[in-house]
Amino acid sequence: MSIAYLGLRFCVSSSQTIAAESALQSPTQQTNVHTCREHCLGTSGCKSFSYDVIARTCQVYGTYGRFVSKRGSLAGRADCGCFSTRNIPWVLHQTWKTKQLTGALLDLYNQNQAKSPSWEFKLYDDNDVLAFIKERGTPEELSAYQLINPRYGAARADFFRYFVLYHEGGAYMDIKEQLKTDLSRVLQDDDLALLDRKRYLEAFRQKTGYGTYEQHCLIFAALHPYLRAMLDRLVKFIHDHCATFGSTDHEMTFFDSGWTKTSNQKQETLRVTGPDALAVAIHDVVISYGIMHREVDLGAICDADGKLRDTMYGTAHATHYANAKGPLITCPPYTSP
Repeated sequence: MSIAYLGLRFCVSSSQTIAAESALQSPTQQTNVHTCREHCLGTSGCKSFSYDVIARTCQVYGTYGRFVSKRGSLAGRADCGCFSTRNIPWVLHQTWKTKQLTGALLDLYNQNQAKSPSWEFKLYDDNDVLAFIKERGTPEELSAYQLINPRYGAARADFFRYFVLYHEGGAYMDIKEQLKTDLSRVLQDDDLALLDRKRYLEAFRQKTGYGTYEQHCLIFAALHPYLRAMLDRLVKFIHDHCATFGSTDHEMTFFDSGWTKTSNQKQETLRVTGPDALAVAIHDVVISYGIMHREVDLGAICDADGKLRDTMYGTAHATHYANAKGPLITCPPYTSP
């Protein structure tokens, strides 16, 4: 059987995969069914018939969590009617504190839309993000998100990028990012995720030799195990932290900022919600189930607009998370969710 609906969608026997393949040949004959539109891996364009969601999941991810071959993946999805030729929907998700973009930020947003005209752009403000997590998440996920200090807007955006891509699929790009090419030309039909080459951008990464996958721009199929692992890891860490320290103003300590030239607030964010945490989650999946992504040079696809980045965190805009005041996680007197 499938291990937990909200867990990694792993099938634990080859017979399950065979049954899944058989089920997909005649989806309307299944009795335990959900509508295709409800359970089509977060994409639109489904045909109006029903199918067995567990069988669908097993077909996509294969025995023991390994993605099936290109033939099996694409053929199975076509049988379901959820996909025609590609795994990743052409939708780009972004978030900012307000939808009323102005000035250079609005110009950049319009330029990016013009660069990828075939893609649907979805912009979420803070209220949209909270509503989306309330609607699609578990009580544990919602409370974990709300326990992230709002002063660390980047950390909340980190949580949301993993969450929205897990449920919907597509691309996520920071609002300050500039597309360098049409995303339609980047994706291949059988792509399940695109990740940057491992990088060592901070001094502490160079010293430890542990590279990270930059996540200012992410491209994933929905329900990807990397994202599930990251969300599970992040939610558990936040609740464990609050269970341990309660409302005590506990500050996490990593490497000395004297030699890292990186503030403790920034290290905290990078290691709890950011690229360092994501790299660990991906590593945990890869060592057990294999590689499930294609490596690309992310800098050739999207990169921060330097001029905009320099002005975004001025007094009139926001405080950079490296200079945020207070703890990253704000714990009330703790009760289990």
